[in-house]
Amino acid sequence: MDGLDIDGFERIYFGLLGLLTQVSNEYFDTFTRIGKLVAPIFTLLAGAYAIVQRYQYAEKRLHKRLGEYLNRREVRLEGRRAKLNEARISPVPGAPLDIGLFDGTRLQRVLNTFDVREFQQDVDENGPQIQHPGKWFKGKVDVDRHLRIVDRQLELLEKRLRLQKRHKAETHLWQGALWVGRANQWHNSGRSGRQENLKALQEFEHALKATPDDALIVELIATQKAALGRHSEALDELHNLWLTLIESDQADQRARVGRLIGEIGYHHVASDRLLSVRDIVKEAINSLTNSQRQTITEAHLQELLGLIEWKKETFTLAQSELHAAHNLYELLDQADSKSKRTGATSGDLERVQRDLLAVGARAPWSPRTLAL
Repeated sequence: MDGLDIDGFERIYFGLLGLLTQVSNEYFDTFTRIGKLVAPIFTLLAGAYAIVQRYQYAEKRLHKRLGEYLNRREVRLEGRRAKLNEARISPVPGAPLDIGLFDGTRLQRVLNTFDVREFQQDVDENGPQIQHPGKWFKGKVDVDRHLRIVDRQLELLEKRLRLQKRHKAETHLWQGALWVGRANQWHNSGRSGRQENLKALQEFEHALKATPDDALIVELIATQKAALGRHSEALDELHNLWLTLIESDQADQRARVGRLIGEIGYHHVASDRLLSVRDIVKEAINSLTNSQRQTITEAHLQELLGLIEWKKETFTLAQSELHAAHNLYELLDQADSKSKRTGATSGDLERVQRDLLAVGARAPWSPRTLAL
């Protein structure tokens, strides 16, 4: 304890205590000044928050009450539209276009039938005028906001409606497919299956009503009409469908529709329409994509074109087209021998060889069932 200075400790202790007291007093004064400065700001922010919350609550309440009002007034809406139509000015030939759509006097009578409440309106020579523009503007803003909400809801409803229509179309397609399968069973047992094919056609037509722009359904309808013997109708529908597929990227369906047109025309149309059928089959061949070249699709189309030329008795062209089909079938047969499945059968090559011999001998054309 010899080296300790008691007086020195006391001076240090009281010095620190005084310093802390001085700092505390200065901090308290500063805090008080800051509090007095910040308090109004917090008060204003709290008031603004309360106003915003009140406005949002009022907006939600407006939407709710506006919806209730629209539901109550919906029944009267059609009647009001009919009355409004009474005030329309009938168009007169030669009259200027800027005369307006409504007559002021008649429009006043229509406006008197509306429950306008606080929106007092009168009509002068320029049409209805609002006497309270401030209230009118606020009402317009609220209605515009509600209109945007309704538009978004309508977009969702339209999307859901399209989806439901697509589901309905798919269901009818499955029903039609089942009837087609039943018709094929009857046909294999020696019966016609006409009633089943007719029911399948009706199902496909119901599917088309649900999705009018579906090209596949149009193709199925045309195929069913051909199965029922309504070949002219089927050919017309396929021709219209072909025109829509020319510039499309549906290469498989385009080739399939061209082949159906050629097959129906080859069997059932008169000579005066055979020329347009031949042109469509040619166009189908020319529009094949690279992935469709040297496939069973091109071979079938090439053979079909040769048979149409044979029916037209243009033997040279028929021989040329059938020879091209023969080469394709031969190429596909070689690919099949290398375990590459091309869809060709052993009878394809033999069938075209027989046709080539008949055309070379200038034999008259005779209808036969195409194995397409």
